[in-house]
Amino acid sequence: MSLFTELLLKRTDDFSQSTGIANKGIEAQVGADIIDNDGFKWNVSANVAFNTNSLTEVSANDTWGRTVGGGLVVNKNVVGNPVSAVYGADGMIGNPIPKAFGGLGSTWSFGNWTVDLLADGAFGFDILNLN
Repeated sequence: MSLFTELLLKRTDDFSQSTGIANKGIEAQVGADIIDNDGFKWNVSANVAFNTNSLTEVSANDTWGRTVGGGLVVNKNVVGNPVSAVYGADGMIGNPIPKAFGGLGSTWSFGNWTVDLLADGAFGFDILNLN
């Protein structure tokens, strides 16, 4: 078994300890054909999503968080808080779940050629850099 497979299985086993998650959100998408004639087509689209989640139930053995210097515990699962929240000595200090996702897309077609452009992003979340 490769190291990657072992790590993946370990991560899957650890996460399966969380037994209840509530997801809520809203998503929207709009698109328009800017040009649509015989030789050339151009369309644009945009989407946005606002999603949240919280744990509704966690098994007694959910201890997959890890402790690093200074007593900081990363990616701990606690009922009522987001999945994989970041914790420190004073409780939850970060939420890794983005407040919003969004994207812009455009497609140009000319004859047998098509060019697609996509830009997307996630906004309003916390990142813990342990470097």
